[in-house]
Amino acid sequence: MMKLWKWLFFFTLLTAAAGCQLDSREIDHRTMVLGMAIDKTEEGEFIVTVQVPVIVPTEGQLGPSEFETLTQTGATVWEAISNIEAMTPTVLFFGHLKTVMFGETLAREGIGQVLDMLDRRAPLANQVLLLIIRNRIEADKFLSQESPLVNLPALYIERFFKADQKLSRSTDVKLFQYRRDSNLKGNAGLIPLAYSDRENIFIEDMAVFIKESLLAN
Repeated sequence: MMKLWKWLFFFTLLTAAAGCQLDSREIDHRTMVLGMAIDKTEEGEFIVTVQVPVIVPTEGQLGPSEFETLTQTGATVWEAISNIEAMTPTVLFFGHLKTVMFGETLAREGIGQVLDMLDRRAPLANQVLLLIIRNRIEADKFLSQESPLVNLPALYIERFFKADQKLSRSTDVKLFQYRRDSNLKGNAGLIPLAYSDRENIFIEDMAVFIKESLLAN
């Protein structure tokens, strides 16, 4: 009996050690996605852009001081994402995703099916921030826009909404909040609006959604 317990204890330790080893290796096999933009092309395909940090040496340390945006199209969002992943040496990891932004074309058509797909994909967190990008600049170009203040656009958006006492007329809306509000009576929800003049990022006003579609304004 004592020998059996020793074997069980040894097997538990071995399993835990194997799990730790896998986790430590996974970071080398993942491309961290910080931001994602989704819209529709004129041909009706989904166009998806992801923003990923580029790890480069800075003053003797490694840090995400640069970023790249990768764009592909597909009949579905996940087909477009698969096409993006085919361009990378690793798998795309959405566990650190900060924001998901929708182009105005897709928003007017409706974002319900896209949100349903996002809900079913782990480890996509319900804490991600949602944005609607005005037609002044396409969603994929917005995600490539550097700010003079924050290098990575996805981090700029997160920092914008974390600042206390902002005078902006926008407030943050997370995925779970939008889903909760849009499921209440009236099927209405709000998502912040953003645009860029190709030099600066602006986040202001709120877009109104009825039954998952952007209300004309």
